[in-house]
Amino acid sequence: AENYFRVVLGSDLPSHIRERVHMDLVRILIEVGNFSEAENELRDAVPSNLSLAFKSNLQTQLRPIEIGSSEHRMVENALAGDLPDNVVRSSFLRANARIYEKSGDLEREYQLIEESTGLTAEKFSHAGFQLYIDQIIAGFHAERVRRLQDEFGTSPFAPIYVVGLPRSGTTLTEKILSSHSQVGGA
Repeated sequence: AENYFRVVLGSDLPSHIRERVHMDLVRILIEVGNFSEAENELRDAVPSNLSLAFKSNLQTQLRPIEIGSSEHRMVENALAGDLPDNVVRSSFLRANARIYEKSGDLEREYQLIEESTGLTAEKFSHAGFQLYIDQIIAGFHAERVRRLQDEFGTSPFAPIYVVGLPRSGTTLTEKILSSHSQVGGA
């Protein structure tokens, strides 16, 4: 899966899609335990507000971040500033919660998670989510897929897409499928 992400990143993508693909690659590297490569990818990521929020969140998964460190101050400053939307704010809150968890301040961690959950739980926008999906689909139109196939060839492996609503069992299904020796999960 990592190679496929690198192929996609090597192609001509709009910057907002490139950022998201980059962050998904980092998540995969973390999941397979390749922390040093994930750290390198995070350094290369494009620093928009959204990717900075996700970057902070992912950094806290890679290594403990000390309270008062430059990374922690960056998260605190972002939260004190004017963030563009609740998704970005929620991601910074979760990063901050993880920092407090690692320091042992579980009460503060709980407060931050509670605030983050309150932002995202009530504010889901179907139209916003539809726009996000439409942008991803637009980034992978038939001509782009043909160019990628011409440039990188095709694989003998057929992808299996597991899709569904949140909390509907897609992660469990993916884990079951990827436990087979000839299936890889991403």
